[in-house]
Amino acid sequence: MGSEAQDSDVRFELLGRFRVAVTGDEVAADAWPGRRAAELVQLLALADGHRLTRDQVVEALWPRLEAAAGAANLRKAAHHARQALASPDAVVLRGGQVALFPSRSVETDAGRFEARSDAALAGGDAAACAAAASAYGGDLLPEALYEEWTQAPRGRLRSRHVELLRRSGQWDRLVEVEPTDEPAYRELMRRELEAGSRPDAIRWYGRLRTALRRELGILPSEETEAIYDECVAGLGITEPAFVGRQLELARATALLRTAQSGKPSALVVRGPAGIGKSALCREVARVAQAEGWTVVAVAATEAGGPYGPIASVVEQLVARDRGLLDAVGSRRRSVLAELTSLAAPAPPLESPLTRHQMIGAFRSLLLAAGDGAAVVLVADDAHLADEATIDLLHHLGSASGTPLLAVLSFRPEPAPGLLTQGVSRLTRSGKAVEIDLGPLDRKDAAALVVAGAPTPRTAEVVDRIVDLAQGNPFLTLELAHSAVAGVPALVPTARDAIASRFVDLGEGTVAMLRRLALAGDDLDPGSVGALAGASEAEASALLDTALHAGVLVVSGAHYRFRHVLVRQALVEQLPPHQRLAVHRDTARRLAGTDASPELIARHWLDGGRPEEAVAWLLAAARQALRLGAFADALVHLRPVLEHEPDLGEALCLRAEALDAVGDSGAPAAYAAAARVVGEPATHELRAKQALAQIKLGDPTGALQVLHGVEPTTVDGRLAHA
Repeated sequence: MGSEAQDSDVRFELLGRFRVAVTGDEVAADAWPGRRAAELVQLLALADGHRLTRDQVVEALWPRLEAAAGAANLRKAAHHARQALASPDAVVLRGGQVALFPSRSVETDAGRFEARSDAALAGGDAAACAAAASAYGGDLLPEALYEEWTQAPRGRLRSRHVELLRRSGQWDRLVEVEPTDEPAYRELMRRELEAGSRPDAIRWYGRLRTALRRELGILPSEETEAIYDECVAGLGITEPAFVGRQLELARATALLRTAQSGKPSALVVRGPAGIGKSALCREVARVAQAEGWTVVAVAATEAGGPYGPIASVVEQLVARDRGLLDAVGSRRRSVLAELTSLAAPAPPLESPLTRHQMIGAFRSLLLAAGDGAAVVLVADDAHLADEATIDLLHHLGSASGTPLLAVLSFRPEPAPGLLTQGVSRLTRSGKAVEIDLGPLDRKDAAALVVAGAPTPRTAEVVDRIVDLAQGNPFLTLELAHSAVAGVPALVPTARDAIASRFVDLGEGTVAMLRRLALAGDDLDPGSVGALAGASEAEASALLDTALHAGVLVVSGAHYRFRHVLVRQALVEQLPPHQRLAVHRDTARRLAGTDASPELIARHWLDGGRPEEAVAWLLAAARQALRLGAFADALVHLRPVLEHEPDLGEALCLRAEALDAVGDSGAPAAYAAAARVVGEPATHELRAKQALAQIKLGDPTGALQVLHGVEPTTVDGRLAHA
């Protein structure tokens, strides 16, 4: 027990835990015969004067019992309390009153804290508030967290503690206690800015954004965003003036004007890394915005789950105008709420989510955002998108009668078949214009050197850079940046040009950046330290250095590598055996964060540990099925079944996904699952197999499958029927 109030006969600790000492002797935890005896004592300890009427006690502890039954329970609990406290006057029932140690001096830590907090808050002294806050031992009676009679006093004491922390400027402690306290985060961001530590300010913003989304389904306020803008000023990608590509831009501009008439259209921008796809997309977006289009842009990442880029677009649009959720209607809002908590609250869906519902809800949101104007959706790095997102984007490009232009940018070499096949279909049907970006000509490349060089370059240096870059805009800019002493370094590859950014960085810093590069292309500020194997202070210094060197840039509330080629150059510096080890370590570290299960699984697979990936792949498949992303579910299940061909859950999920898309292999998939799961689940699966056969036009085969089947679940019985 604490050293305070030693002159009290009976002392109670109620903050953070429950302990009692009677005349200096602590009551053992196992002395309480039952939970109700302890709760009776706790209730009385919190009451004014440590006494309540019998009716108040019964109503608090036994609200659903009749008066006689409640009174009987009260007598029993009082008897047990006297036994535990080894005192006949511990709980006295007399004259309709219930009193706690009426003949002794009683003191509680909650009462002391409340008295000290009242005095400190009344005086307004920061030091006194800090001292009073230190007397708060934790939330009231955490073991009785959900008891109704604890709610009001717990909330009152917690609020006083929060106010004491606020008055004493203990912002770090305040956000630990109250993770959604936005003013406290603003103070922390301002503090870090004043100290010159922008990465730490960004980290606090990231924590706030995550907490607000998770707990309240909202975004930070305009006041907070203004501070964040100050934090990231100059830390994004700084692009030189748009140079060249005038023919391509003219084709895109013509397509914009065609799409304004309501003709369905898509613009496909294709080319290798560094060729300028993102720059052209940004210029198309700028032109569209200048002509009155509503523009929304997103870049796919490796870390996104099913519909990850689509969820990002929804969040952008809702952040601009929350009224859009009302405009799309409650049913479509319910669909969007499955993607992001920012669309909540919404009525629950009455049936499993389908791809058609998702496509319809997203399209309606885009059109509502346009408010009668045409809409451009730019999806950069589409080769990294999940299959559900690719499918949705193809549907947007093929939709008729609405002024909507989908701009898809991707690298052809790693592009999935679903993306390339969909683009081919759109092009054949006249609904897409394809632009394949090649190298810049010498004139445009030279102009880009002049626009992007930090200092003027001589004609000789410009010519040398143009020769080395071979028309690749990103490499051109890297060479212009690395040229020293009037002559560019002899760097014939993109990797060597990029590596010049690492020359002045210590080996320890570069080693941590290599780990981050292997971890992913989208880095949460709060997880950078863990992923890099660094302390919080080291992570802050690392981010400062990487931002200054142009290795990392700020993208929204996250960090990204300045370019995929920068990231690749770092990864390639790791020998294969070290990559395996880093992948495994990254998977372990990501498991303790909010990372998507598919990202964690990918690191286990890349680390050569498929057995560790199984649980994460199953989680990813379940999530994909919940969102109606059946193709993605099948992608996740493929490596699971390669590793464990007879894993029942994987076989069941595979059958459900195939059935949902009407695949002819669904009956066989149900049969394979039924063979391994055992009773009674085999009956459910055979019933579903029969239903799948009926849907595929084989009622005779379905009747044969149903012979002897007796399902027990609702789904199984419905399928059987």
